[in-house]
Amino acid sequence: MEFVAALERVKSSGSGLLKLRSGSRQDNAGRFGPTDHPGTCDAQETESKGGLALKDALRLKSAEYWLKLGQPVQALMELGRLPHHVQNHPWALKVQVAAVGAAREMGEMMVQA
Repeated sequence: MEFVAALERVKSSGSGLLKLRSGSRQDNAGRFGPTDHPGTCDAQETESKGGLALKDALRLKSAEYWLKLGQPVQALMELGRLPHHVQNHPWALKVQVAAVGAAREMGEMMVQA
């Protein structure tokens, strides 16, 4: 919840960390990532440049938090809910590798006990 509140503060401050198109349908789905012309690119262009939709970035952050809580299975479930094209994003792959490794360690610990 603190993460969402922080995003709202960043969005309202207009600091440039979060690029949004004002007056468009995409405002509620803000985009993370580089843009050549802030406010003029569409969703497909932003995602092709490596940006993520806000809802996908939140799901990835949620998976990271599940890992920090020691719940790799929950993290993998969050990752499984991502659209296929987002699952191949470098950030998603990094979180997936960490979650699979943590789940494997957890399984080995249970077998040894």
